[in-house]
Amino acid sequence: MNTTARLPSTTRLAEGAVIVLSILVAFGLDAWWDYAKKRNAEADHLRALLIDFEQTRAGMEATIAHGERIIEHAKNLSAAVDADAAPTDARMDAMLFELMSLPTFEPVVGAYEELIGAGNLRLITDKELRAALAGWGANLRSYATRERWATDQWNLVNAPFLLQQTSLAQLVPRGALGTTVDNPHPRNHAELLQLPYFHNLVVYRWIAAKDAVESGKQLMRKLQQIVAQIEGALG
Repeated sequence: MNTTARLPSTTRLAEGAVIVLSILVAFGLDAWWDYAKKRNAEADHLRALLIDFEQTRAGMEATIAHGERIIEHAKNLSAAVDADAAPTDARMDAMLFELMSLPTFEPVVGAYEELIGAGNLRLITDKELRAALAGWGANLRSYATRERWATDQWNLVNAPFLLQQTSLAQLVPRGALGTTVDNPHPRNHAELLQLPYFHNLVVYRWIAAKDAVESGKQLMRKLQQIVAQIEGALG
């Protein structure tokens, strides 16, 4: 029996090898292309997140600085109750205005919400960064809870007192409303220093501001950690 006819020719073996190799190359290219697309998408998300976090950091720094000024005003006003001389009228008005003001911290979360909403958090290959990003929303909500307490204080305590015991037209800085506000009922706000209720309000504001500043600094530390991780991931 001639067995040579049953064996594939060299040409057929070469053709088969080429086909197999082509398939392997195609699969390899697909895998590489998919990997490259994911890494490019990851980098795009990280660059967008970095911009958001940098803007959020600037907002938080301003919020913390405002809270620290409120704490300083509260200390000074609390001490002035027993002092021989109260602050000057202009200084008293400026301190009182900032003490009662309530800026709202607005984190920039467009890129973050896009990442989470699209279910793309899994694209982040750094496990520690992925975990930190997964918890960032909870961190923001925790801070917002503290901020709501300050808002409630404003609505329930500060606003009623301001409307009854102060001249708002006198407290608002010149030009803040875009026009000059008439003040038919000027007040000597230094007289407030002798009111026990006002002293309680100042201490209450002090407590709320201290809580907000400490919470803000905790949020800032987490933010800075995430920023450093993003920068490391981007190389």
